[in-house]
Amino acid sequence: MRNFFFFVLILSVLWCLQGGVVVESRTFQIEVKRGKNSNKNGQIWKKYGAKVPVPLQNHENIVYFGTISVGTPAQKFTVDFDTGSADLWLVSYKKKKEEKKKHKRFNSRLSSTFQNIGGPFSIEYADKTQAIGKTAVDNLNINGLKVSQQGLALITSGSGFGDDPHDGM
Repeated sequence: MRNFFFFVLILSVLWCLQGGVVVESRTFQIEVKRGKNSNKNGQIWKKYGAKVPVPLQNHENIVYFGTISVGTPAQKFTVDFDTGSADLWLVSYKKKKEEKKKHKRFNSRLSSTFQNIGGPFSIEYADKTQAIGKTAVDNLNINGLKVSQQGLALITSGSGFGDDPHDGM
């Protein structure tokens, strides 16, 4: 259930992008469904109704990225709202120095709500880029939409993301 809201987010962004409109900056509406944990998101429901506005930036008509916060206190990251993947991952603070030049890194030691699951995470995309790391859970905030104990991966190695304008996916 903890990944339910992130799954709804991905589906909503995919639906919005199907219109083929390419702009430099656009705010999309993410639909929030009430479920077993609806009381946790009660304030979002009161503020926005069933939708949450999420500003996304277009990068070369290929990637839409926006800002999320992870942890307590919140650490902000720019992530690719990838419609072809349901995984949330961030570059770990533990990643090798030569591989982390451009990206913000998540420091789990700074978050009081971080829980290390420690299971292996590995994904390879169609373009042969890959991300490898360990699984964890922490609090997620997407423009006021708060998800407790969101599953995520902390990437310690990978390839093909060095020039990307985002810190995770």
